[in-house]
Amino acid sequence: MEWNDLETRLTARQPGDVDDFAEQLVRLDDRQRRALSGPLSTFVKSWWNGEDKANVESARLAVVGVTNSAAAVANWLRREAELLQSAWHNFPRGFEVTASRQRTDRLTRVLHARDDAWIIDVFESLAARLRYSGSSEWRDFVVAKVSELGITPPVTLGFTECWIGRYINYGEATYDERLARMRADALLPTMLDALFALDGLGRHFEILLWTDHGKLALPTYLESLMERGDVERGFLIDGCLRRLLRGGRPGDLLPYRKLLESLAATPTEVAERARDFAALLPDAAPATAGVAQKALRSADEAGHLDGSIVVDAAERVLFRPERKIVRDQLSWIDKAVRRHADVAADLMTASAIAFGHDSTDIQSRAVTLVGAHAAVLTPETRTALASQATTLPTAERERLAGILDLEPVPTPEPVAAPDAPGSLPMPEPIASVAELAERMAGLRATLTTDPHGERLDPASIEPVLAALVTFSHRDRPGLAAALKPVLSELDFIDPRWYNGLEPRLLDGVLYAAARAAGDAYPIELDADILYGPTVPEEQRTKEWSTQLSYWRKGLAGMSGPERVLAHRLAEIAWAITERPVPTLVATPTDTIGRIDPSVLIERIERAESEDWQPWELDFQQALLRLPNDADADVIARAAKLTSPAGRRLADWLASRDRPEISVVERPMVMYDRYGDEDDEKALPLATVSIRQPNPVGTQLLDQLRLSFAQRVLEEDVTVERPDWPRTWSAVFPARRDVLAAHLAWLLGPEAYWDLIQPREDRYYLAMLPDLAEADGPTGVSLTTCLAFGLTVATAADRACAVEALTVLAARDQLDAEALADAMADNVLSGLGKCTRIAVALRETAEAGAAEQVWRILATALPKLLTTDPAPNRLADLAELAARTAETVGAHGEIPTIAQTATRRGSSKLLRETRRLHQYLTRPNPSP
Repeated sequence: MEWNDLETRLTARQPGDVDDFAEQLVRLDDRQRRALSGPLSTFVKSWWNGEDKANVESARLAVVGVTNSAAAVANWLRREAELLQSAWHNFPRGFEVTASRQRTDRLTRVLHARDDAWIIDVFESLAARLRYSGSSEWRDFVVAKVSELGITPPVTLGFTECWIGRYINYGEATYDERLARMRADALLPTMLDALFALDGLGRHFEILLWTDHGKLALPTYLESLMERGDVERGFLIDGCLRRLLRGGRPGDLLPYRKLLESLAATPTEVAERARDFAALLPDAAPATAGVAQKALRSADEAGHLDGSIVVDAAERVLFRPERKIVRDQLSWIDKAVRRHADVAADLMTASAIAFGHDSTDIQSRAVTLVGAHAAVLTPETRTALASQATTLPTAERERLAGILDLEPVPTPEPVAAPDAPGSLPMPEPIASVAELAERMAGLRATLTTDPHGERLDPASIEPVLAALVTFSHRDRPGLAAALKPVLSELDFIDPRWYNGLEPRLLDGVLYAAARAAGDAYPIELDADILYGPTVPEEQRTKEWSTQLSYWRKGLAGMSGPERVLAHRLAEIAWAITERPVPTLVATPTDTIGRIDPSVLIERIERAESEDWQPWELDFQQALLRLPNDADADVIARAAKLTSPAGRRLADWLASRDRPEISVVERPMVMYDRYGDEDDEKALPLATVSIRQPNPVGTQLLDQLRLSFAQRVLEEDVTVERPDWPRTWSAVFPARRDVLAAHLAWLLGPEAYWDLIQPREDRYYLAMLPDLAEADGPTGVSLTTCLAFGLTVATAADRACAVEALTVLAARDQLDAEALADAMADNVLSGLGKCTRIAVALRETAEAGAAEQVWRILATALPKLLTTDPAPNRLADLAELAARTAETVGAHGEIPTIAQTATRRGSSKLLRETRRLHQYLTRPNPSP
């Protein structure tokens, strides 16, 4: 075969007889292959780059039959398999697909004509990068060849998934046939190890057996292998323990926990692995820890565990917050004390860990346990137990003192309230273009590590913006040289085409940098679009109208504060070359986003002395960052300014040009239009109306207006989740209630839709502590946001609400009664969960705001107790109320609580309510 013949074959419009072509390749000798290899390599490169991929199978066979490099062949086959996968959805012109089995047979014939060592090299390379995607026939072919050739398989996620898929995916072979093939598979020992050595395989354990949908495929195979002696029970138990101890995503670990449960390890097997089972107790998921606890307890009751293991298990479990597992551990200790007299005192010492549990029921059980085994207490044990009693409620402390025959431990002093946080100054300005380039590289990296910019705050953004403007004016060539290496690495935004018409925040900063570096197309966003049309409507071109439409469409999905940021970034990207200025005037002076009025006056004085005017939107942002009140000296100094910007600043500081802003509560009714009318929820949101005495230069403030229809359908809630949530406070730091109104618009509807399809994370709650540190009225909006923040699903997001509550309490700005009403309304409407709220409020009290937490609970609890039936887990709030009342020394009867305490019953809610009532009405309360 000559190259002309091969080229004619590969470029033909029709594939011809592919079987005959395969036979011609099989008959090639080494000399012919070497002669064809070079021209074929050149041809293949152009083949991949072209659109016309006719005769793809012929090209495949030619590469396998001619190319000398095993690595090159493996790479080609990998790329061709990916092309085949995409081709099913989007056929390239001239592409043809034949039956997979026929293709595989022809490929096998051509491969077998090559040297055995060469074939092994090809499949070693293919196996190392095999992924669980694309054609199942191709994956099965590679796995089968690896097994057939005796290649040691790579222990990678991709190859292991493909090996599993070969047996559990749907196919014509019966289960018994596939089981026999698996037992004869040379890869079985290595793959069994990989099942427990790799992360990310859990989902394959959940696939149903295709011949019996009542069974799971992979566990069924493992059970069959175990019954036939191909794998030992101990291997599977050890494998499950290793995988569970390694930790990971709950969904990935769940199948291993189920498999461990189904294996039902005997007491002897558990005793042999007691340390591994015990290691699961402190940190594993509750269900996994429960399985380990149950197994260890069974082994102990069968007499197979040493007492030291039981003590170790108790010390590991009793720190956990889950009530059930701690309650079961106390029950185990109760029985174990009688079996293990040698460590009975140690078990009693360990039980004192439960004194610090959040549940008073658990605390009471722990004290009862100590009383039941008081005879085994040594003097050292009594002292240790007494030292742990400070976290017990008053009644339990006194009961423990009677058991130990000691004086009651005095009530600990509550945590002191934190000092009100002071504003932190902004970091020093960026001093060089090299430092700016480094900061820009850091911002670029946030797209992969922090896609929503959760950690980006004014202190990380504003210095970069200021430096871009300053160095672009002062040293454009030096700035361009420093930024080009950073911008050249961008793989998510090409500065040559991004034109600012799609207002994306981080892209806007990067585009501004590209403009400053001279590495971007001219921006299409002109001043008329940015600042408002000045061209009469009849004179506007179609192109201009299209650009305006793009800009408005991009803004439509943003919340008000985000639109302010987008406008400002767009102005910087446009004006940095069109109207360069020496500096920005809106750069804040503290990390919340405020500007010291005297500093802004200095910046305007500089502009006047150097004869330049600040950019319009930059100046508007500077006004919004000023405090609500200014000293008379500052106002007098501003009155001396003569430029247009200076006169506007003077009027603003003197309150002559201040807008009138009203934030008014307006319930918004949410309902699922496919559901029941009874599912309606009224969300306590608010509107923001703004009236400006001077309509000139109002673009930014106009973005903060907020109004909406009273009744909103699902498809009408279109505002997207925001980026850069921590920069919101810098938009209007003097009116946090305005910003909170926009935040509530995000939180409220999401809380409602969570009832239908939960969406756990609320990353944008990171702005709550910043709003608490900002100024202006708290208002209904911030209260609403705090109430929603207390009940979100994720602990990290609730922590933001806790921090905000602590800040407001320290500043004496928390309206506890209003928050209690909003919190109770959420619970009664189903939007709030008592358990989550109790956890958040307990953390707030422990942070030093116990007085405010008590006021919240004293207001909310009576409102919730009057409902019938009581909200789910209301006992958690009653328990926290009783604990907090003791902490702050509250006294005085609350009628609703007193009435509830007289009801008959023994539920936890009634027990905790009685305990609270007894403490509030105790005689001779201490001051």
